[in-house]
Amino acid sequence: MRMQLRKITRFSLMLALGVALAAPYAHAISAPGYIVTEIALPDYAQGDVVVTGGALFVGVGPGFSGAAQSVIRIDGGGTTVVANGFNSLTGFAYDAVNDRLLVGDNGVEAFGSETGDTLYAIANPSGAFVTPLRASTIEMLPAGSLPGFSDIVLDPNDPTGNRAFVSDASSSFPPAGRLLSVDLSAASLSVVQSGLGYAAGLAANPGTLFFGDVNAFTFAGSVSSVALPGATGAVSGIVGGLAGEYDLELEASGMLLATAYSDLLRIDPVTGATTTIASGFGFATGLFTDASGTIWVLDGGFPGVAKVYQLNAVPEPASMLLTAFGVAVLAASRRRGAKR
Repeated sequence: MRMQLRKITRFSLMLALGVALAAPYAHAISAPGYIVTEIALPDYAQGDVVVTGGALFVGVGPGFSGAAQSVIRIDGGGTTVVANGFNSLTGFAYDAVNDRLLVGDNGVEAFGSETGDTLYAIANPSGAFVTPLRASTIEMLPAGSLPGFSDIVLDPNDPTGNRAFVSDASSSFPPAGRLLSVDLSAASLSVVQSGLGYAAGLAANPGTLFFGDVNAFTFAGSVSSVALPGATGAVSGIVGGLAGEYDLELEASGMLLATAYSDLLRIDPVTGATTTIASGFGFATGLFTDASGTIWVLDGGFPGVAKVYQLNAVPEPASMLLTAFGVAVLAASRRRGAKR
């Protein structure tokens, strides 16, 4: 048991919530106000999900298995394996400045591993991959540098794309979770916050770094914030008592999105007011949203789920009427033109 709790940090949240995970998987996703689309994956869902350039990037493979997990791309050309050789995929982030997909892994101790507990960079992820990249050849930091790698977010105050923040739940039990600032160009890191539990999801705007955490003993989830730049100041709690916490994203409106066990939540970063957007996931893990408001949720539920759920807001009635009116006007215009 110590082996499980010691290092499978992204899975440690699931292990910690063993009773919940033992419950039957609920296949029906309830998301009032959203159209839910299922995107099937070729293997069990792992790690995180990122959408960029019309392509969806996601982790797949058997749970915590040496060199057996992969990062795949799903786009108009089908499904492509862009990199493989991972053991326990964690957070992803796309660096648009340098056109690279940043990927975490925290399973170096998995039997058969070639690397792990570090950060990787997949260059030109939308390019051709006749042969997938191997994880051991694309390390940004030495293997073992980040023993409890959970999530990553780029520093919004760095125009070069070479600074990021990483959440790390450490290699001990109970965990000594921490937040780190990582200099990707110098391959160095520094601790900016410590004393956390199972440090979890990250999100950021130029003034604030938001981070999730799971208490090492009660397993209650929470979301807090710290001022940027630097992230070394006093921490402010936003909300606690969640059913775990896994990933965080910022919506264009400034509201936070969070995955917490079977739910997708929206959190007001000022008041902490929390509402459930969607429920019924086996275990909602990776999370992504874009400027249009579309949300993608990776379901890592047991006994093994191979799906990403895409949520698109149902248009407001007024918008639907305007759209219908516009279509009718266009049709009438075309009919008039045809008579001339």
